[in-house]
Amino acid sequence: MDRIDWVIANCRLLAQIGDEFDRTRPFAGLTIGTGIHLEPKTVALLLTLQRGGADVVATGNLNTTQQSAIDYLAARGVRVIGAPTSDPVEHDRRSCCSTTAAISSFAGSKSHTTDCSAGRRRRPRAARASSRYATASVCRYS
Repeated sequence: MDRIDWVIANCRLLAQIGDEFDRTRPFAGLTIGTGIHLEPKTVALLLTLQRGGADVVATGNLNTTQQSAIDYLAARGVRVIGAPTSDPVEHDRRSCCSTTAAISSFAGSKSHTTDCSAGRRRRPRAARASSRYATASVCRYS
């Protein structure tokens, strides 16, 4: 048993929540995007969200993304954006450009934009009043 399988087998609370999610499917039809450390414990968390019916999209964090976690998630249908790196510029470039493509596919016109090169956010006035609007990015690296 590898480390990720061991963590999943021993996270009893997540297993119980996952069993409930299998029955209730509270996230059916929703996409949940995360920017989180991609390592064995968060693999268990993301797969639990997926059991609830969510389409899960994950980006890793600088210095903490583990390739084994990416491979495990990808093999189970989780869309993972980016790759392990300790270079902040490379991480920002990969995350920004990849996130732009992933989010624009389901954000439509109801989105706010992020200028990744400057770290500024612009949101349409109508979107400010609602949390139902997705996030989209404008990548200046490509």
